[in-house]
Amino acid sequence: MRQDSDPKGRRRRPSADRALSRAGGLLALAAGTAAGGLLFSPAPAGASESPTVSSQATAFQLTLPKLALAGGYSSSDAYEGGTLRAEGAGVLEPVPSGQASATASPGHSQNPPQSCGGGVPAFPAPFSGLVSGSVSCGAASAQGFSAHDGTSTSSASAADLGIDLAPLLSQVVTAGSPLESGLKGLVGTLPPLPAAGQSVSSIISSLSSAATSSQSISIAIGPSSSVSRLDGASYTTTAEAKGSVITLMPGAGPGGAPLARIVVGGASATATAGGRKPQASDLPALVTVEVDTAATGPKSYSVVPGQSLTILAGTPLQSTIKVGSGSVSTAPSGAETASAEGVEVDLAEGVGATPATAYNGGLELRLAAASATSKAPAPVLAASRVKKKAPARQPLASSPVPNATTPHTGLPWAGAAPLLAGGALTGTGLLSWPWLKRRLRRP
Repeated sequence: MRQDSDPKGRRRRPSADRALSRAGGLLALAAGTAAGGLLFSPAPAGASESPTVSSQATAFQLTLPKLALAGGYSSSDAYEGGTLRAEGAGVLEPVPSGQASATASPGHSQNPPQSCGGGVPAFPAPFSGLVSGSVSCGAASAQGFSAHDGTSTSSASAADLGIDLAPLLSQVVTAGSPLESGLKGLVGTLPPLPAAGQSVSSIISSLSSAATSSQSISIAIGPSSSVSRLDGASYTTTAEAKGSVITLMPGAGPGGAPLARIVVGGASATATAGGRKPQASDLPALVTVEVDTAATGPKSYSVVPGQSLTILAGTPLQSTIKVGSGSVSTAPSGAETASAEGVEVDLAEGVGATPATAYNGGLELRLAAASATSKAPAPVLAASRVKKKAPARQPLASSPVPNATTPHTGLPWAGAAPLLAGGALTGTGLLSWPWLKRRLRRP
């Protein structure tokens, strides 16, 4: 390797060493700058997994000790980023039937054909073999036009139910019994009872123009629907359960009218997001009850949310109607939920009761329930409509760090400034060391 010497004959440091010194200085400076850059890297933001707005409607829920049946279910969701979902089911429990679902991302759509299922599952005793149901269907579609425009829609028609009560009204009525008093309030004056008594079914059949086979419960269940929309930075969702009609003992009243008719109005819930805070509202169902007996004649009652009414009391057909009130609640996260709680009907409470004189039997039916939830969407969704505010200018430090690409503010020892300064000083020292060494050796 070539050696350099000064005029005094002293050896100079090899040029390779000087090159290595310069390289070390540059590496140290680069390391300091890179460390400063890593400290200023922003953290990635996580994406939301829950929908911004979501709504559900259930047309009916029927509960027995050994059976839970639900149907006429529809739901829809809208997510941040434009994803949309919808689901409709004619029967949801215990086994889904007539079920359809759709999911769409921005720029895509899904519109599957309507799906229909068969009748209702087998009912346990004492209703086994006495319940029939019609076909139930569900439909769903989702259309994502863009990240800020789309609609998801679902609907469901539940299976109408028919229950033959004649075999169930086998309780024997004897003279002077509480059951005789209850029936007198229902059908008026009873004919003389035989010594061994007479069945409820036989008494009602003899006092009405209806045949025994028509003594039943008929439940016509209204459809449900759910719709979620995304329009710009605004989200809206609405769920609605349409009205249902329960007919109790058709043809058994005076002149062939039903003994009782329960008309349940529709219920709905709506939620919106995209403003300053989420909003939610509800519209609970109203109920009209019509009773027509030989003892009372035709009567009509209105049952409003928060109230209850018992009809045909003291007989196996005793039924209680409870109308749920609507409510709006706010979660700790700020999400708003509106609920229309539906109408609960304890139908024919004396049928299958234990003991036979109690009123803990029958069918527990819930109709027309709807709910909707909204949360605040991410601010980025409104960026296209809201003018961004310019960030405030930060003052520069009084002693800027040499060669730094990011201005340093605050305390001198805070942030990446020490690393930047250390790297710069180390690099400068290594680069200037050969020159400084020669100066010190001069006489």
